Amino acid sequence: MKVNLDYSNFIFFILLVVNAFFLFTFTSSIQVLALIKPGEINENSILLTELSRDNLQICSQQNLPLVTSFYVETANFFANICRKPNGQLIYIGGQKANPENSIKIAAIAEEGTGYVAEDGNTTYIVTGATLSIVENGKTISEEQVTYVCSQFSEKVCQER
Repeated sequence: MKVNLDYSNFIFFILLVVNAFFLFTFTSSIQVLALIKPGEINENSILLTELSRDNLQICSQQNLPLVTSFYVETANFFANICRKPNGQLIYIGGQKANPENSIKIAAIAEEGTGYVAEDGNTTYIVTGATLSIVENGKTISEEQVTYVCSQFSEKVCQER
Protein backbone atom coordinates (compact mmCIF):
# COMPACT_ATOMS: atom_id res chain seq x y z
CA MET A 1 0.00 0.00 0.00
CA LYS A 2 1.44 3.34 -1.08
CA VAL A 3 0.61 6.52 0.89
CA ASN A 4 0.61 9.76 -1.07
CA LEU A 5 1.25 12.63 1.38
CA ASP A 6 0.43 16.21 0.41
CA TYR A 7 2.76 18.47 2.37
CA SER A 8 1.56 21.74 0.86
CA ASN A 9 -1.39 22.04 3.31
CA PHE A 10 0.86 21.11 6.23
CA ILE A 11 3.50 23.71 5.27
CA PHE A 12 0.79 26.35 4.78
CA PHE A 13 -0.60 25.57 8.24
CA ILE A 14 2.87 25.80 9.88
CA LEU A 15 3.56 29.14 8.18
CA LEU A 16 0.20 30.44 9.32
CA VAL A 17 0.90 29.44 12.94
CA VAL A 18 4.40 30.99 12.89
CA ASN A 19 3.08 34.26 11.41
CA ALA A 20 0.28 34.41 13.97
CA PHE A 21 2.80 33.81 16.77
CA PHE A 22 5.10 36.64 15.64
CA LEU A 23 2.22 39.00 14.95
CA PHE A 24 0.70 38.44 18.41
CA THR A 25 4.03 38.46 20.26
CA PHE A 26 5.44 41.65 18.81
CA THR A 27 2.33 43.77 18.35
CA SER A 28 1.15 43.13 21.91
CA SER A 29 4.43 44.30 23.47
CA ILE A 30 5.44 47.22 21.26
CA GLN A 31 3.72 50.57 21.06
CA VAL A 32 4.16 52.93 18.17
CA LEU A 33 5.45 56.27 19.41
CA ALA A 34 3.00 58.24 17.28
CA LEU A 35 0.08 56.51 19.00
CA ILE A 36 1.18 57.24 22.57
CA LYS A 37 -0.54 60.20 24.12
CA PRO A 38 1.07 62.16 26.98
CA GLY A 39 0.48 60.35 30.26
CA GLU A 40 -0.05 56.95 28.62
CA ILE A 41 3.49 55.66 29.04
CA ASN A 42 3.56 52.27 30.76
CA GLU A 43 5.74 49.20 31.19
CA ASN A 44 5.57 48.51 27.44
CA SER A 45 7.00 51.97 26.71
CA ILE A 46 10.33 51.54 28.47
CA LEU A 47 12.05 50.54 25.25
CA LEU A 48 11.10 53.91 23.77
CA THR A 49 12.74 55.69 26.70
CA GLU A 50 15.89 53.63 26.38
CA LEU A 51 16.06 54.24 22.65
CA SER A 52 15.78 57.99 23.16
CA ARG A 53 18.89 58.34 25.38
CA ASP A 54 20.79 59.98 22.53
CA ASN A 55 17.90 62.41 22.08
CA LEU A 56 18.15 63.44 25.74
CA GLN A 57 21.89 64.17 25.55
CA ILE A 58 21.32 67.49 23.85
CA CYS A 59 24.30 69.75 24.50
CA SER A 60 25.64 69.39 20.96
CA GLN A 61 22.16 69.99 19.48
CA GLN A 62 21.91 73.59 20.76
CA ASN A 63 22.16 76.65 18.46
CA LEU A 64 25.59 77.39 19.86
CA PRO A 65 27.08 73.89 20.03
CA LEU A 66 27.89 73.07 23.64
CA VAL A 67 30.12 70.31 24.99
CA THR A 68 28.64 67.75 27.37
CA SER A 69 30.51 67.83 30.67
CA PHE A 70 28.12 65.63 32.62
CA TYR A 71 24.91 63.74 31.84
CA VAL A 72 22.67 61.73 34.19
CA GLU A 73 19.40 59.86 34.02
CA THR A 74 17.15 58.72 36.84
CA ALA A 75 13.97 56.68 36.55
CA ASN A 76 11.98 59.80 35.60
CA PHE A 77 14.42 62.63 34.85
CA PHE A 78 17.45 63.53 32.76
CA ALA A 79 20.00 66.30 33.23
CA ASN A 80 22.73 67.65 30.95
CA ILE A 81 25.53 69.85 32.23
CA CYS A 82 26.85 71.59 29.12
CA ARG A 83 29.90 73.81 28.75
CA LYS A 84 29.94 76.91 26.53
CA PRO A 85 33.15 77.82 24.67
CA ASN A 86 33.79 80.50 27.35
CA GLY A 87 33.61 77.85 30.10
CA GLN A 88 30.16 78.79 31.46
CA LEU A 89 28.04 75.81 32.50
CA ILE A 90 24.42 75.32 31.44
CA TYR A 91 21.90 72.90 32.97
CA ILE A 92 19.42 71.41 30.49
CA GLY A 93 17.06 68.88 32.04
CA GLY A 94 13.55 67.71 32.60
CA GLN A 95 11.20 64.77 32.76
CA LYS A 96 11.85 61.88 30.40
CA ALA A 97 8.12 61.66 29.70
CA ASN A 98 8.04 65.33 28.58
CA PRO A 99 11.51 66.26 27.29
CA GLU A 100 10.01 69.07 25.22
CA ASN A 101 9.33 70.87 28.54
CA SER A 102 12.96 70.78 29.67
CA ILE A 103 14.56 73.86 31.17
CA LYS A 104 17.82 75.55 30.25
CA ILE A 105 19.51 77.61 32.99
CA ALA A 106 22.98 78.60 34.17
CA ALA A 107 24.78 76.12 36.42
CA ILE A 108 27.87 76.06 38.58
CA ALA A 109 30.16 73.31 39.79
CA GLU A 110 30.32 73.15 43.59
CA GLU A 111 33.17 71.27 45.20
CA GLY A 112 31.81 68.31 47.15
CA THR A 113 28.25 68.85 45.94
CA GLY A 114 28.27 68.38 42.18
CA TYR A 115 26.50 70.74 39.83
CA VAL A 116 23.92 73.26 41.00
CA ALA A 117 21.46 75.24 38.89
CA GLU A 118 18.95 77.75 40.25
CA ASP A 119 15.72 78.89 38.64
CA GLY A 120 13.98 81.30 40.99
CA ASN A 121 13.02 79.36 44.13
CA THR A 122 13.89 76.01 42.53
CA THR A 123 17.37 74.49 42.78
CA TYR A 124 18.56 71.48 40.79
CA ILE A 125 21.46 69.51 42.29
CA VAL A 126 23.15 66.93 40.06
CA THR A 127 25.74 64.43 41.31
CA GLY A 128 26.89 61.05 40.07
CA ALA A 129 24.57 59.44 42.63
CA THR A 130 21.38 61.56 42.72
CA LEU A 131 19.39 64.27 41.01
CA SER A 132 17.58 66.48 43.52
CA ILE A 133 14.99 69.21 43.05
CA VAL A 134 14.66 71.66 45.93
CA GLU A 135 11.92 74.30 46.18
CA ASN A 136 12.11 77.03 48.80
CA GLY A 137 14.77 75.06 50.69
CA LYS A 138 12.67 71.87 50.80
CA THR A 139 13.59 68.76 48.76
CA ILE A 140 10.58 67.88 46.61
CA SER A 141 12.26 65.15 44.55
CA GLU A 142 15.43 63.12 44.89
CA GLU A 143 16.08 60.17 42.60
CA GLN A 144 18.98 57.77 42.28
CA VAL A 145 21.04 58.08 39.11
CA THR A 146 20.63 55.05 36.84
CA TYR A 147 22.95 56.18 34.02
CA VAL A 148 25.82 58.65 34.04
CA CYS A 149 28.27 60.05 31.47
CA SER A 150 31.11 62.35 32.34
CA GLN A 151 33.51 63.91 29.93
CA PHE A 152 36.66 65.46 31.26
CA SER A 153 39.72 64.15 29.46
CA GLU A 154 37.64 61.35 27.88
CA LYS A 155 33.98 60.35 27.80
CA VAL A 156 33.04 57.64 30.30
CA CYS A 157 29.46 56.31 30.60
CA GLN A 158 28.00 53.62 32.84
CA GLU A 159 24.73 52.12 33.99
CA ARG A 160 24.15 52.23 37.73
